[in-house]
Amino acid sequence: MLQMVQTVTAPSQVCGILGATLYVTNYVLLTSRVLTPATTPYFVLNLAASLLVLSSLVHAFNIATLVIQVFFVGISMIGIATRLRARRNGLDRRDPAAGATPPVAPGPRSAQMPGLNT
Repeated sequence: MLQMVQTVTAPSQVCGILGATLYVTNYVLLTSRVLTPATTPYFVLNLAASLLVLSSLVHAFNIATLVIQVFFVGISMIGIATRLRARRNGLDRRDPAAGATPPVAPGPRSAQMPGLNT
């Protein structure tokens, strides 16, 4: 029992668990519409989660996990850079005054599909 507790509490394991928790938290925030993929915090949380999971690979290496985490790091960094560049250039999609239109929430399905309004 003591060996299992020591394995779970290894610093790399704690980092992996924190990373997984951040992934789940980010997904919950996304599905509850607290965050959107158009915002920088979404990508920052993904980046932090992937870096934490990557650090856990020191303890238990897995090539598939390495590949997916490197992908998440790269895409997250691109997403952050794109949003920061847009904000710097005044093209922030969340700000209607910056010349971009805000996203429109979808209406009822029947209003979107012709022929269903009978």
